[in-house]
Amino acid sequence: MIRAVAGTHPAGVGEIVERVTGCGVSLAATGGCFDGLHDGHLAFLRQCMSLCDHLTVFLNTDESVRSLKGAARPLHRVDYRLIACMQRCGPRTP
Repeated sequence: MIRAVAGTHPAGVGEIVERVTGCGVSLAATGGCFDGLHDGHLAFLRQCMSLCDHLTVFLNTDESVRSLKGAARPLHRVDYRLIACMQRCGPRTP
């Protein structure tokens, strides 16, 4: 199961942790810009998914990507990057 969220304080992550704590479900989280989602990103995310039952992916905001990578970035807005991660990584939850 994969969940992608954006922002500095995404809502819902704490709720997921509370629901699965003590249920024998493994959780993992990773993050990044994922701007211009490519095969390397997808391989990384799929590897992360293979190591846990529930993966939460945190995406940098547009402002954060711009500050890290320069004024011409991001190539895609955060809402597009969220959808791209979710659609291209298989089993998922909204």
